[in-house]
Amino acid sequence: VIILIRLQSLSDTNINSETKEVQECILMMENSAGVPLEVHLIDTPGFDDDFDADADVLHKVASWINTIFHSDKERISGVLYLHDISLSRIRGSGLRNLEMLPKFLGQDQLEFCTLVTTHWGTLKDSSLETKREAEIRANTTYWKSLLGGFSHADMARFDNSDASALAIIARHLSRS
Repeated sequence: VIILIRLQSLSDTNINSETKEVQECILMMENSAGVPLEVHLIDTPGFDDDFDADADVLHKVASWINTIFHSDKERISGVLYLHDISLSRIRGSGLRNLEMLPKFLGQDQLEFCTLVTTHWGTLKDSSLETKREAEIRANTTYWKSLLGGFSHADMARFDNSDASALAIIARHLSRS
C-alpha cells in the first residue's frame, strides 16, 4: 500500500478540491525481483482543503488506515507526499503539515517517504520551477530536515508521465 498525501489539491482545471474522501486505486506491478504485487494507491484529500480542516483530513486518513489494516499481512510500503512546484510559496498550514509528517510516519521511518514535486512544465519559465525545487530541498523549514539524517525521505519529480509515476512507485515495492 502506498499512500498519497497532498499538500493541496492537484487539479489543473478546477479551483475547488476534487478529493473529498480517501480513495483507493489498485494496480498490479512487479518488484525488482519480478514478483507480482498488488499495489493499493490511496489518494487522500489535500491539506488546505476547501471543505475540511487539516485535522479532519488527517482523521479521515487515520480512520481509513485503521479500518483497512486489520491483519499482519497488510503493510504500508510507502508514503508519497505531493507538492505542486508551480506554487510560489508554501503557506503556513503547509509548513505545519511538513512538521507533522515525521510525527505521522515516525522519525525513524522517513525512508518510506518520497517527497514528490508535481506540475512540472506548467510555468512559462521552467528555470523558476528548478529554482523552487532547489529552495525547498535546501531550506530546513521545508524539506532539508526530512532529506537528511539517519532515516531520511527520498525526493522525486513527477513529470506527468506514466513512466515517471511507475518509477516513483517502484522505489517502494522492495520495502517491507
